[in-house]
Amino acid sequence: MSISGESEKPTERNRWLRAKQLFADLSAVAVDEREAWLDSACNGDPGLRAEVDRLIALDADASSYFDDLGATLAQDEIAPTRVGAYRIAGEIGQGGMGTVYLGQRDDGQFEQTVAIKVVRDSVSERLLARFRDERRILAQLKHPGIAYLLDGGSLADGRPYFVMEYIAGEEITDYADQKRLGVRRRLGLFREVCAAVAHAHRNLVIHRDLKPGNVMVQEDDQGHPSVKLLDFGIARITEQGLGDDGGDAVRRGNREPGSRPLPATGLTARAPTEYGDRILTPRYAAPEQIRGEPATTSSDVYALGLLLHELLTGTQPFGTAVSTAKDMQEAILAGAPARPSVSASRMDAAVAARRGSSPRQLARQLRGDLDSIVLKAIQNDPEQRYLSVGQMAEDIRRHLGGDIVSARHPSAAYRSSVFLRQHRYGVATTLLAVGAGVVLASLHVSRITHERDLARTEAAKATQVSGLLVSMLESADPAQARGEETSVREVLDQASNRIGGELAGQPDVRARMEAIIGTVYTSLGKYDKAETFLTRALDVQRTRQGTGHRETLETMQAIATLAMRRGKNEEAETLLRQVVEQRLAQPHPDPMLVAATRNDLGAALVRQGKRDEAESVHRAALAFATETALTEPEVQMTARNNLAVLLVGQGKFGEAEEHYRDVLSQRRELQGPVHPGLANVMNNLGVLLSKTQRFAEAEALLRESLAMKRKLYDDSGHPSIALAMTQLASVLTKQKRYDEAEPMYLEALAMRRKSLKPDHPYIATTLNNLANLYREQEDFARAEPLYHEAIEICREGAGPEHPWTASMILNLGQMYLSAGKPGLAAESLGDAVRIREKILPEDHWELAEARSLLGAALARQGKLDAASGLLDEGYSALRKARGEDDQHTLDAKKRLMALGDAGDIATR
Repeated sequence: MSISGESEKPTERNRWLRAKQLFADLSAVAVDEREAWLDSACNGDPGLRAEVDRLIALDADASSYFDDLGATLAQDEIAPTRVGAYRIAGEIGQGGMGTVYLGQRDDGQFEQTVAIKVVRDSVSERLLARFRDERRILAQLKHPGIAYLLDGGSLADGRPYFVMEYIAGEEITDYADQKRLGVRRRLGLFREVCAAVAHAHRNLVIHRDLKPGNVMVQEDDQGHPSVKLLDFGIARITEQGLGDDGGDAVRRGNREPGSRPLPATGLTARAPTEYGDRILTPRYAAPEQIRGEPATTSSDVYALGLLLHELLTGTQPFGTAVSTAKDMQEAILAGAPARPSVSASRMDAAVAARRGSSPRQLARQLRGDLDSIVLKAIQNDPEQRYLSVGQMAEDIRRHLGGDIVSARHPSAAYRSSVFLRQHRYGVATTLLAVGAGVVLASLHVSRITHERDLARTEAAKATQVSGLLVSMLESADPAQARGEETSVREVLDQASNRIGGELAGQPDVRARMEAIIGTVYTSLGKYDKAETFLTRALDVQRTRQGTGHRETLETMQAIATLAMRRGKNEEAETLLRQVVEQRLAQPHPDPMLVAATRNDLGAALVRQGKRDEAESVHRAALAFATETALTEPEVQMTARNNLAVLLVGQGKFGEAEEHYRDVLSQRRELQGPVHPGLANVMNNLGVLLSKTQRFAEAEALLRESLAMKRKLYDDSGHPSIALAMTQLASVLTKQKRYDEAEPMYLEALAMRRKSLKPDHPYIATTLNNLANLYREQEDFARAEPLYHEAIEICREGAGPEHPWTASMILNLGQMYLSAGKPGLAAESLGDAVRIREKILPEDHWELAEARSLLGAALARQGKLDAASGLLDEGYSALRKARGEDDQHTLDAKKRLMALGDAGDIATR
C-alpha cells in the first residue's frame, strides 16, 4: 500500500468494484446527463470508463441487475396516502434523499396546499442526518423570502418527513425572461434574494448551493412577484457567531464533518456534484469549495455574483463551452470571468429582447457599475469579495439610485459622471440657459437678462420659503423634537398662518406645506385641524399633479392615517387600497413606499377584525421592507411591529415577542432613549407580557412608555398618552391594585371623550376596562352600565362582529356569572361564542375560553349535559394552546372540576 500520498494505480479488482459502484450510481442520473457525469466520475481513467460501458451493455441485454435495483427503488418509493393532517395529492419531484409530494390539508381546520418531503427507506445514516439538518435549519429561518417550515415528523413506517410552504412559481431566471423584465426590475428581484440570504447569515446559516433552481419567484393574486429561497439541504450552521458583516471568525470556519454524500446528478444548474466528501453544484461553486476548503458567507456572496451575471445576461461568466465538471472546475479556479457587459455584447438579439433591450443597449447599461459589482462578488480570493451580502445589496441600491458604488475606483471622472447623472435636470437647465443667453445676446439682451434674473429670484425665493417651513415643521414633529422644551403648537400655528400670504402664488408648494402641516397635526392629536389642511392639500394636488403623483399619494396615505386615528377604518382601507394600487402601477415601484402603505393597510384591516387578510398584507409588507432595510430601517421596524400586533391577536405570543424585542433593540440603537416609535413598541411589548401573566416586567415597560410619551407630547390630552395610561391601568387591575388603576382609567376616559368622536372604539375600550375593574371588586351596579355603553359604542364604531365587540360582550357575561345571574350570563356568553366562531380559527384560545365560560353559565342553570361538553372542550383547547400552567387554563380547569356541583361553579 502506498503511503507517499501519491495515487496508487488501481488493480483490476478495485477498478471493477469502482465500475460497479458507478453503474449503480448511474441510475440516479438523468439520461441526457450521463455522458458528462461519467466523464467526471471516471476522471480520465479509460480502463474504468470501459468497464462501466461494458456493464451498461450487459444491462441492455439482460437487465437483471437493473431490474433488481428498480424493484428496490419502487418499494422504497411507495407514496403515502396521508401525512399528518395532509392528504397526498400527487408527486412534485424526486431527489437524492427522497420524494417531494403535493399535500392538501383536509382535517376541516382550514384549506392549505403544502410540499411534503419524505426520505427514502434506502438512504444512509449520513444522508438521514443531512435530512434532519435541513429540517432543523428551516425551523430556525423565518423570513418572507425563505420557504418556511410548517411541520415535521415520521410516517408509520419510520420514514421522516417535513411539511413546508408550497411554492407555485418559476426559477428566477425563467420568470424574469418570461416577463421580459428590464435590468432595473431584475435587480429588484435580486435584492430580495440578497435580503433572504442575509437573514440566513444573521441566523448563522450558510446556504452553500445558491443557484437559479433554488431561487423561485411566485406571484400573489394581484400579480406582484416575490422571491422564495429553497433547498437548505446542504446548508451548514456555523459554529461561531456570525453577523452580516462577514467577520474573520466565519472566514476561518471549520470544515464540516461527515462522510461521502449521494452521487452526483450531472453538470446542470439544478444538480449538485460531489468532490471527495463535498457536495456542490459546479457551475455555482466558489473556488474555495472546489479546493475543499470550508464554505463561508463569502461562498454565498460568490454564488450570488454568478446568479446576478446570469440574471442580467443569460450566461455564466465562464462561458458555455465547458461540458464536464472537470472543465468547469478548472475554469472557476483559473478565475478569468467575462464582464456582464462583454457577455451582453455577444448575446443573441432574442436574449436581449427578453430584457427589453438590444445587445448593444444592454451592454452599455451593464458597463461600469454592474460590471464592477459582479466582478467584485466573484473574485477568486474571498478576502477581495464583498464582506457581506448586505454590502453587495447596498451597492446595487446605490447604483439604482445613481450614487457612487463601492466596487468601483472613485476616480474624479467617475465621481463627476455620477454628479452629472444625479443632477442632470439642473445641469441641463443651466446649460440651456447659458446657451440661450449666447444665441440671443444680440437680440433684446437687457430684456432677456432681466426676465432670466427674475425667474431665478422667484425660484430661489420659493426654495428658501419651502426650506424654512419644512425646517420649522420638522422641528415641531415629536419624532424630531424628542421631548425638548419647544412650543410645538405655537411653531406649527405660526407656520400655518404664514403660508397663506407667502405662498399665495405658488399653489404646488403651498399644497405640499399644507400636507406636512396636516400630518404633524395628526401626530399631535389635533384631528380637526389635520383634516382641514390635508383635504385642502389633496384637492390641489389631485387637480394640478394627478392622482398617481408621489405627493398626491403621500397626502392620501396621511388622510387614511387620520381616518384610522378617528376609528374610521373602512374609510382608511378604501384610501389605502387606492394608494397601494397607484404605487404598484408606477414604472419602477419603490419597495419602501409600497411596504409603508401595506403596513397601514394591514393595520386598518386588523382594526376591522379581518385578521387573515391582514396577516397576508403584513407579511407582504415585511417582505418589501426587508429589501430596503439597509437604508430605511423605519419601514422594516414598523412592518415587524404591525405584524406582531396581529400575531398577539391570533394568540401567537412567541413569534410576536421575537418581533417586538428585535424592534425594541433596533429602535434603542438607532433612535436613542426618547422617541415615539420606541415608546410605542415598549407599550406593545408590555401588553403582550401582560397577556402572558408577566405582570412585573409588563408594568415596568408600560410605566417607561408612559413617562416617555408625557415627555414627547406637551399636550396632556394627547391620545397616545391616554392609550398608555389605559394599558398600564389594565396591568394594575390584573394585579388587584384597584386604587392605583381606577384614577388612571378615569383620567384616560376623560382625555378620550375630549379628543375623540363619541362613537370612537377607543372610548369603548376604556369604558370596558373600567367596568372590568368594578367587576373585579364585585361592584356590579357600576360595572353593568359601563359594559352596555361600551358594547353599543363598539358595535357602532367597529362593527357588531369585531373582536373587540365580542370581548366586551364576553366580559358582560362574566359579570353576570359573578353576580349570580346565570340566565343573563348564558345569553351574553352565547353571543360571544357565536361571534368568535365566525371570526376566529377553531383552535384559537379565545374561542376556547368563551366556550368554557358558556359551559359554566349553563351548569349554573342546571343544564349539565350541555355544559359538560363545552367545559371539557374549552379546557382541553386552552391546555393545548396556552399550556397547563397558564391562568386561563387553570380557570377553565376549575370550572370543569366544579361541574359536579352546579352551585359551586367558579364565577371567573
